[in-house]
Amino acid sequence: MRLAGESLAAERPLGHQARRLRVWVTVGAAAALLFWTAASLWLQNLPGSGWDKYLPILLGTTFGVAIWSALWGLGSKLFQGHFRFTPHLRVVLGFILARLSLDLLLALAAFALSWPLLSHISGWLEIALFAALLATHVSVLLPAAGRPWA
Repeated sequence: MRLAGESLAAERPLGHQARRLRVWVTVGAAAALLFWTAASLWLQNLPGSGWDKYLPILLGTTFGVAIWSALWGLGSKLFQGHFRFTPHLRVVLGFILARLSLDLLLALAAFALSWPLLSHISGWLEIALFAALLATHVSVLLPAAGRPWA
C-alpha cells in the first residue's frame, strides 16, 4: 500500500533470472549426456580408437534428442499455437540422465549387495521411466489438461 504522493519503483523484468537458470540447466544436462556417452564409448572401445568410433554415436545421440524434442515441439505448435522446443528438450534430457543413473546404480547395488534381482528389474524400471517421460511430455504439451473444469 502507498500514499498518493509516493512514486512507484521502476519496473523490473519478470523471470529473467529463472530463464537464465533454465538455459544453464539445459546446457549442463546436454553436456552431461554427451560426456556420459563419450565415457561409455571410451570404456567399450579399444585404446587408440579413432574418432570414427565415437563421432557417429555422439552425433546420433545429439540429433536423436533434437529430433525427439522437435517432434514434441511441433505437437506444442499444433495444440498451443507456438513451438516449444526447450521445455521438451529439458524433459528428455532429464529422463535420459535419470535412466542412465538408475541403470548404473542398480548394477552397482546388485554387485555390492549380491542381489542379482536388482539388475534384472532394470528393464521394468526403464518401461516405467518411458511411460513417465511420455506423461511429462503430454503435460508440457497440454498444460491445462491437469486442471479441473471450472
